[in-house]
Amino acid sequence: MSDVFISYRHEDSKSYAGRIFDRLKRSFGADHVFMDITAIHAGSDFVVAIDKALGRSGAFVVVIGRQWLSIADEHGNRRLDDPRDFVRLESAAALARGTRIVPVLVDNASMPSAEALPDNLKKLARIQALELSDRRWDFDMDQLVRELSGPGGKAPTAELRKPAPYTGPQPRSYVTAAATISVLLAFFFGSFMTLVLTLLVPEPVGVAFADVWPWALVFGFFLGIIFGAFFTGDMTTVVFTVRDEFEARLYTAMSEYGFVPERDTPDLLSFRPSTRAGLGVGRISVAVGEGTATIVGPVRYVRKLKSRLR
Repeated sequence: MSDVFISYRHEDSKSYAGRIFDRLKRSFGADHVFMDITAIHAGSDFVVAIDKALGRSGAFVVVIGRQWLSIADEHGNRRLDDPRDFVRLESAAALARGTRIVPVLVDNASMPSAEALPDNLKKLARIQALELSDRRWDFDMDQLVRELSGPGGKAPTAELRKPAPYTGPQPRSYVTAAATISVLLAFFFGSFMTLVLTLLVPEPVGVAFADVWPWALVFGFFLGIIFGAFFTGDMTTVVFTVRDEFEARLYTAMSEYGFVPERDTPDLLSFRPSTRAGLGVGRISVAVGEGTATIVGPVRYVRKLKSRLR
């Protein structure tokens, strides 16, 4: 059942509508918010799907941008003047049904006057609008949620939902990787210094090896401590509004850091390190929820991602 219907023009306010959808979905649940590009599946009748959603909606959010009123078709005619225009049909149907309507102004748009609207939409001009500003987005969205949750009309009834607890991979210390790297470096360091001593000082290889190897072990020990701290696992959570935009930024960052996608599921993304990411670097897992993502992996890259994706 769709309790909130979001109406918008793709050319006018698609990105804003997506952000609104993500926020309302987190508050009321995905099954209680209708938006065409997410709720209408391939093969479905667009008109029938929208008509059913309108019939089940208790609140109608019409997103109005600066071009909502003036966008024209390929012939130069204003779309709102076309009786078959979907935005006009949706708004007119909501008015006729007596559905609670909340006009939302974005991108510094103004509420259209009654004179500028078709006859079956003139009542829309008398409804108090809510302005969403980029500078105070979270505050304004909280106000919209309160408006939709208020006692007037058939507002959504779903309880506010908290993000589901994280159950994915947990942070781990990469002790094995650190120890392996430190032992290998100590071996190469000891071998190199043994060769140097045998060339510079005329003494047997065994004697030179015995002189150098304790220092190589100390060298490897300190490297192990450094690598152990460097490769410690960490976990952090970041908040996003539009999932597609978040995942696009995530994949870009992972590519730049030298990580390759390993497997993707709807809720868990996994990236394996290439040699460019560094020796002994572990995998990075990203559990994507409703407006939040939990990142688990080596502390160095987790911190980088947290700073970049917030």
